[in-house]
Amino acid sequence: PARPGPTPAPGPARPGEDEPQERGKEVRIRYDFAALKGQVAEYRIQTILRQTKRIDVNQEGEGRKHGEGSALSTTRQTYTCRFDQDSRGRARVFLTATRVEAEVEENGQRTRTYDSQKDPQPPKGLEAFTERLGITAILEVNRLGEVKKVRGVKPSAREGYRSNFHRFPSRALSIGKGWEDKTKQPIPPFGNLHYFTTFRLQGIERTSEGLERYTVGAKILVTYEGVSPTESSRLEITEQDGQGHLVVDERGLLIEEKLTSRVAYSIKAVAGREHHTVQSETVRWLASLRPAAEAEAEQSRAADRDQGQDGDGKDGDEKDDE
Repeated sequence: PARPGPTPAPGPARPGEDEPQERGKEVRIRYDFAALKGQVAEYRIQTILRQTKRIDVNQEGEGRKHGEGSALSTTRQTYTCRFDQDSRGRARVFLTATRVEAEVEENGQRTRTYDSQKDPQPPKGLEAFTERLGITAILEVNRLGEVKKVRGVKPSAREGYRSNFHRFPSRALSIGKGWEDKTKQPIPPFGNLHYFTTFRLQGIERTSEGLERYTVGAKILVTYEGVSPTESSRLEITEQDGQGHLVVDERGLLIEEKLTSRVAYSIKAVAGREHHTVQSETVRWLASLRPAAEAEAEQSRAADRDQGQDGDGKDGDEKDDE
């Protein structure tokens, strides 16, 4: 589905002929899976992660020694969501990653790159980026975006799929009102960083297609919870900032999203102190929405093209795997 070559960074995804709605209006942001049934949404997501580390070590008679390092990773993924409902009306979403690109720099030098459409295997250290590639996870999701069940993938991978859906509030909102959500990031052996996101409705507009579209702002607060591995070590958050926005329509369909965060923390021990910073920027946008039959036909044509390009002229003598 993705065209050859690196996926470009997203441009503006907002329609130009939208009509702003009155400020006092209340809306309910939730998924309407009946309206989405039979549709396939293709998304592109780009994540840039910058990490730095500085170590200050105390050594008697030698003053302070400093060690520094940095890492920058850029990943681009293409994935599809096919919306369906079972016989009892429960929503099911079939989520499949179709392409992964990754670039890694260490201390300012590019060390590894990977594109699943060009490279047969990822280089050492990038295997984790391909764990979802070509695998279809089946998610049972309610109207508020709560993922009740994940099937089709190994148990250790299920939690990661829940972040594909935002959890929406149960109450109606007017402009300026909002809700909160919470996620957790383990930082072994010190415990967890908790990300508290406050979402606030900023705008309501009607598109040229007749659908309402909601712009939601986001502010992110990070807290630390855990136990130091030893009595002589301690972790402390020293600086943080996080914000962004998302745009969804009246069916709950995500149109675009951008979230950025920066967290600096230090780890103090008898031997010295480590200073860490983690900066992330994630942009996700809807590349297309079309009926499932049309999307499947396009995938079949793309597979035929790839097979023709990769063919080596040999007859098919190999046995199929049983």
